[in-house]
Amino acid sequence: MAEWFKAHAWNACIGETLSWVRIPLSPPKKMKNNIIYKLKKNIRRITEFPLVEIKDRIVQTTNEFCIPNNVYQTWETRFLGKTHANSIKLFRDNNPSLSFYLFDKKKRDDYMSSNWSNHDISNIYFSSLFGPMKADIFRYCILYDLGGYYFDIAKGCNVPLTQLHNQNHDGIITYEENTFFYPPKNKNLFNLKRPFNYFLQWGLAFQAKHPFLKELIDEISKNYDFYKNIEFDNPKLAILNFTGPGMYTKVMRKYLSENPNNNLKELDIKFGNQGIFKLKGSSVRHYIIPSYTYLTNSMICR
Repeated sequence: MAEWFKAHAWNACIGETLSWVRIPLSPPKKMKNNIIYKLKKNIRRITEFPLVEIKDRIVQTTNEFCIPNNVYQTWETRFLGKTHANSIKLFRDNNPSLSFYLFDKKKRDDYMSSNWSNHDISNIYFSSLFGPMKADIFRYCILYDLGGYYFDIAKGCNVPLTQLHNQNHDGIITYEENTFFYPPKNKNLFNLKRPFNYFLQWGLAFQAKHPFLKELIDEISKNYDFYKNIEFDNPKLAILNFTGPGMYTKVMRKYLSENPNNNLKELDIKFGNQGIFKLKGSSVRHYIIPSYTYLTNSMICR
């Protein structure tokens, strides 16, 4: 079936007559791009389905690190495309000493309700209208409670995570390639590898009860009134600033300024260039759960 579809897709691209349609040899660029996108999407629907269930992988190992040997991830469902599922398997296989836990929407909601109902952050979480915003809050809360690593479902790392730090480090800081819109104020920050960049937060590692995470959770709570019931032209940008790398960078700068003798491991951009920004096949997840990237004129929380 897949070979039949690919052959007919190619014939369509080069202008061959099909029984039901003829595609021009030289369509307008926008139309051409749209056609290619639809063809790729349809091919992936054939090759990537049925979706694969991602189950937790729990290992029994002794941990001698300050950072616990657990990796937490979240997505709206436990079912992903075949290629993406294989990429996650390779990520796990590269970390045989770590347990991996995937929280779908229900399990994530249950966790926040059971463990954070007495904190204002719980109300913000359940008032959030977008999954990525809930994922931001969840990662900070579960790492504060339990410690360990967090990686977005589409991200990974080329080396074992325990090789990124030593036994005594209580966390990792690393950077995005992007420059933060607001320059650092404290002179201590200029000793960092990338003082003008955003701190990266799609992959995290912290000891349980780390004070930075508590400061971050509290700061999000304090800023809630500036974001609730407000319609934003660019809701993704608002989320990035409220719960994502914008807020994370702001609070991390404050923490590092006040705690210059911290025990965090500093790595250059994307875990010293070992981070994987986009796992192979991960874009298929948005066939099931559409991305919020191109949405406009929307509230992000109520």
